Amino acid sequence: MEENFFKVDPETINQNRFSLSKSESKHLIKSLRSNIGDEIWLLDGLGVAYKGLISSINNNCVEGNIAVSYTHLTLPTNREV
Repeated sequence: MEENFFKVDPETINQNRFSLSKSESKHLIKSLRSNIGDEIWLLDGLGVAYKGLISSINNNCVEGNIAVSYTHLTLPTNREV
């Protein structure tokens, strides 16, 4: 299964639920043809990644439940070996 990552506003995460922006939702629905029950990855831009499960798709708005979160993630650094 291919993993896709979506930007999520930290303010739209509440009690293990998330809502994607209209632009992220549109990409998820129209381009990737995701459905209710699909797992997706969310990145909040503050170093936290979430594994989410889509629970509803309404009017180009995707919402779901957060299954697990991973904190303190950073980008890898380039090191010569």
